[in-house]
Amino acid sequence: PKQKQRASIYHNLGYVASAKTKHPEEVMKFMSYLASERHATLLSSVWAPCYNGGAELFFKEYSWLDTKAIVDTVNYGYPLPISAKNAGPVYTLLNNEMDKVFMQPQLGNGLAEIEKVINAEINK
Repeated sequence: PKQKQRASIYHNLGYVASAKTKHPEEVMKFMSYLASERHATLLSSVWAPCYNGGAELFFKEYSWLDTKAIVDTVNYGYPLPISAKNAGPVYTLLNNEMDKVFMQPQLGNGLAEIEKVINAEINK
C-alpha cells in the first residue's frame, strides 16, 4: 500500500561496544567475529546480515521466496528515523501510546496523537 508517495523504511543491524570497556581485547575479538563471513553465514538463515555480501547469503537461503520486493524497497526506502540515540525512548512511547489506542472503543484521533508524541521525541 502507498499513500502520498511510495516509501519504505529500512535499517540494518549495527554492533556497538563501549569505549570504556574493561575488556577491550575480548570486545574487539567478539566484534571481529560479528563482522565475519562466518557469522554472516549463520545469521543469513534468519535475516540479511550487515556484512558485505550478506544480502546475497540471505536471498540464497530464501531462494524459494520471491524476494524481489525486498530488493526493490531500497529504491524508495528511507532510514528508520529513530535509529539514533533516542530509539529506546521512542519505542517505549510508541508502545505506551498504542496501548491507549487499543483500549479505546474506536480509533478516533489516537493515531494522530501518537504521531505528534513520537515526532516530538524524534526531534529532541
